[in-house]
Amino acid sequence: MKPDDPAADDPGGPVPEDANAADERAAEGAASATMEIWVQGSTLEEPEWREQLNATLTATGQDATSTTWGYRIQDTDVVGEPEIVRANAGSAVLRVATDYTTYYVTVVKSNDGTWLTSNLTTELAEGTEQ
Repeated sequence: MKPDDPAADDPGGPVPEDANAADERAAEGAASATMEIWVQGSTLEEPEWREQLNATLTATGQDATSTTWGYRIQDTDVVGEPEIVRANAGSAVLRVATDYTTYYVTVVKSNDGTWLTSNLTTELAEGTEQ
């Protein structure tokens, strides 16, 4: 399943300016931070994993992952560097491979300039347990 285009919510709205190199590095860092914790789901105690994961997520991201239990995560390692699929000055989608599957990680820039993950989707077939 591929991520929805964040700009699709407001097709009549202004087009965000392109991401600069600093935005891209920050987006990559945010996606990496989330995924480095994500892959520890089966090795950390649930409350510790959830606390660390939530620190990298927006409120929307926390809601989206609230029904995911760390012990069920089959990924154990991030493989390679995040690859930018698309980016602008306020959001980015990155492809992040693990030893189990590939994720599309959507990150957004908050008002204070912090980049956080708002969504994770995977290429796993629907119905596959994660």
